[in-house]
Amino acid sequence: MSAPFPSSSSKGEESYQRESIDIRRLLWAGPLAAIIAAGANLVVYLVAQGLLGVVLLAPAQPGAAEFVPMPATAVIIMSIIPALGATLLLAILSKVVARPIRTFWIIAAVVLLLSFITPFSLPITWDAIITLELMHVIAALVIVGILTTVGRKR
Repeated sequence: MSAPFPSSSSKGEESYQRESIDIRRLLWAGPLAAIIAAGANLVVYLVAQGLLGVVLLAPAQPGAAEFVPMPATAVIIMSIIPALGATLLLAILSKVVARPIRTFWIIAAVVLLLSFITPFSLPITWDAIITLELMHVIAALVIVGILTTVGRKR
């Protein structure tokens, strides 16, 4: 399904174009977004830890009280999983709502805002919190930007 965008008609009335997602394009846009988001966040991770000395910690195991230095693989995985989930979400929205891109942007903005909560719950320094928040913003911009531009029906 698609959603309307206002456009002018010859009679001066508003007519609507429909937002459309090309599922075939989305199928390769998702992995592309995942790779670029993971690469961008890996650069931030390496600069923060290697050049700036920021110590990023993560639970030793899910739900564990013990924290260990965050490995680079965690940055990569935690960038890829949201990209693939976002791809699936946009594909579903394209079938069930009139304006899938607009709806997707709204959901993505809410999810990004909610993602800002987690770093504050970790026993880490302010520079580590800022680094993690920056990584969330980078992932969101890359993933949402690629999916909604590359995945849009031409």
